[in-house]
Amino acid sequence: VDLVLCGHPLYWCSLFETFVSPLMHKAMIAVYDQPPFFLVPSEAEESFAETLRSWALPDIGNVVIVGFAPFFARQFEWLLGSRIPHSRPIALIVKDAWQPLISDSVLLATSIDHIAIGLILRFAELNAHMLFAPEGHSLRFVRWNEDLGYETSKAVLAQHRCVVLLPYDFAHFKLPEFVAMGMPIFMHAQLWKWTVRWSQLIARPGGRNATRLRPAPQACYGDAQPD
Repeated sequence: VDLVLCGHPLYWCSLFETFVSPLMHKAMIAVYDQPPFFLVPSEAEESFAETLRSWALPDIGNVVIVGFAPFFARQFEWLLGSRIPHSRPIALIVKDAWQPLISDSVLLATSIDHIAIGLILRFAELNAHMLFAPEGHSLRFVRWNEDLGYETSKAVLAQHRCVVLLPYDFAHFKLPEFVAMGMPIFMHAQLWKWTVRWSQLIARPGGRNATRLRPAPQACYGDAQPD
């Protein structure tokens, strides 16, 4: 083994500290997709923070910490004082393309957010008399998992008129996959829900410094001046 991929939680990567020591000539990519002290015992927070800072040093050539999204790169800089790169998920292997053969069907992507899905279905039920396509026929919502089955192929999913994505779906690559298929997408208007994994901000596992009142990195504001 020459390269280790680890993360979720980031604390798992501490298992490979010996593996990436200079004498081993091995490398590691650590995926940062939750607050840094997620699932870290409280008594180990300080030492793990120092480990993360050492991994983020520019002269460390065999360890890279990568933010799952831009938000996490900023969060790491805010909490630990070092900049890290972030990933840009791209669905390169998707070969199917949108063909709306089932033009009366709106696809609801599978999600653990059952409350949000229930609200959408209830809205559709109460407003069925208003849900019409421009062509004049009525529209119906179809649930990916419950109505079609989780193993439904992308070729079949791409036959629906459009897809509704919930914030949690971002973490499972559904967003880049549907973008790659060219499918019309309806998604939450609040951008922050798409920049954090699992669509939630978890303050407590961020550690004691998560809510410390201090200026954010100047780069966050560009040329803006504080009030």
